[in-house]
Amino acid sequence: MGVLQDNHKRCVTFAAGLLDKEDVESYSWILKHFKNAMGTAPPLIITDQDPAMKIAIADVFAGSRHRYCMWHIMTKVSEKVGTEMSKNNEFRGALNIVVWNEKSTRAEFEIGWKTVIEKYGLQENRWLNRMYDERASWVPAFFDDVFMDGLLRTTSRSEAENRIFQSNMNRHLCLVEFFGRFERAVRKQRNNNLELSAGCYGQTPDFETSLSIERAAAAVYTLTIFYEVQKQISASCFKCLVRAFTKAEGVQTYVIEDENEERYTVIVQDGSNSIACTCKMLLVGD
Repeated sequence: MGVLQDNHKRCVTFAAGLLDKEDVESYSWILKHFKNAMGTAPPLIITDQDPAMKIAIADVFAGSRHRYCMWHIMTKVSEKVGTEMSKNNEFRGALNIVVWNEKSTRAEFEIGWKTVIEKYGLQENRWLNRMYDERASWVPAFFDDVFMDGLLRTTSRSEAENRIFQSNMNRHLCLVEFFGRFERAVRKQRNNNLELSAGCYGQTPDFETSLSIERAAAAVYTLTIFYEVQKQISASCFKCLVRAFTKAEGVQTYVIEDENEERYTVIVQDGSNSIACTCKMLLVGD
């Protein structure tokens, strides 16, 4: 099932297929039809660690980046490290800090992972060693070349969507009944989107700054999205500080400090609309 986030941050189903087997041939078949229907392959695709799916994606979506779901991997830690270690909250906390840190570099991840593994004597754990070998497929630090703002990092949205459909289905339904219930669930999604969109018309939100960018955002975004953008605009005005500025060879570099004293580097190319930030949440280009 293909799931997207609509302009109100709600789940919306845009593609679905029925398979009787979970093998390479079946996955390849449905991915090829998906590609034909969409006209192109997605730049990034997130799945669990299904080996058949991995082979099919590499074959059909050869130019796409395949990422494993972090949530699926991290939920396996308890069963893979043994009963005693699984109850060690200090270990779990330390590992989470290393793995889920989207701001860390590859070198910082390498150091952090090694420190945790050695501290808790897990050098011989085969599963952890395998996850380390496959780190480029799931750890955020290894996707530093991919603009991730708004992109999913786990299959949680798909899992939530599956639960919605499963609550209306059962194994005893015939094919006609199945499709009838499926279509009703999709129709409900579409109606919810229309109702939320209708609620945005004619409403002018309260503004927190005098900046034109805030008013432009209100004209472009739905209320759900606008309020999230507004927080960023307001924070940039009242909670962020420019700690350093340099200009050389047509490149302006700003060092920005946020309310938590975290610092980020914003790079602006003169004569163009190219802007990038080390937070990985901002990327503007011509």
